[in-house]
Amino acid sequence: MSESVIKTAERDFAQVVGAGGVRREADDRTWKRLEHRVVLITGAARGLGAAQAKLFAAEGARVIVADILDDPGKRLADEIGEQAMFTHLDIGGDDDWANAIDRATDAWGSVDALVHNAAVASHGLIEQVPAADFAAVLNVNLVGAYRAIQAAVGPMTAAGGGSIVLISSIESLASHAALSAYCAAKAGVVSLARTAALELASRNIRVNALCPGVVDTEMVRPAGVDRSVFAAMEAQIPLGRVAEPIDLARAALFLVSDDGRYVTGTSLVADGGVMAKLPLSLG
Repeated sequence: MSESVIKTAERDFAQVVGAGGVRREADDRTWKRLEHRVVLITGAARGLGAAQAKLFAAEGARVIVADILDDPGKRLADEIGEQAMFTHLDIGGDDDWANAIDRATDAWGSVDALVHNAAVASHGLIEQVPAADFAAVLNVNLVGAYRAIQAAVGPMTAAGGGSIVLISSIESLASHAALSAYCAAKAGVVSLARTAALELASRNIRVNALCPGVVDTEMVRPAGVDRSVFAAMEAQIPLGRVAEPIDLARAALFLVSDDGRYVTGTSLVADGGVMAKLPLSLG
């Protein structure tokens, strides 16, 4: 190994680890892993999507903030600056998808990555939820992901490849009562990611699912979960805390960037260790 390579590795290690080998807080450190990349992020006006947009821009990406929520989406794009643009996107509308892709390619020439966050939550027992309501959740959460892949394939093929990340949930792996539509849709997203990965590998397009646990976002809080309830949740999470949006943004960054260039067709679980433990304490 050459001396220059060793010095580079030592420098990089020193940036991450402080005196005495103690790891530093890394939340503000960036490596420009997405420089010259164009990333379309759905559901980007708030929550997970907003954290991704900010982090990816800091990593050098040009970001399309896509959301049905116009005002917060525009504010976020303005906050990020010239590396970001907002586009209105109803994920159920083919015209909106076409417009989002056209805006990205007209402004920056390509779409190199897509992170699909947009989703809705639904609660109710199976015997109480009408089939039409069940289907409506699947239309947004599963068919929406299908439309996202369809929209991204053309520009990514033209660019010589790309990365698609579909946000699923640990509810795709272990369900809760009264969440039948949400759990079914998120399980479908995981399967869809695997199928798409197989179909698109020959085009150098990677497709993966990201499965968060509980994250402190606007989507969770209106469902009746506030910070006083988080304490009880945190007692059940091996890492001892509910995730923040930046935690999932960094996981998505791995899948989008070349750090994950050999990863496709998989589901990355980011839940603080919840799925690793048995439901019953054995003492």
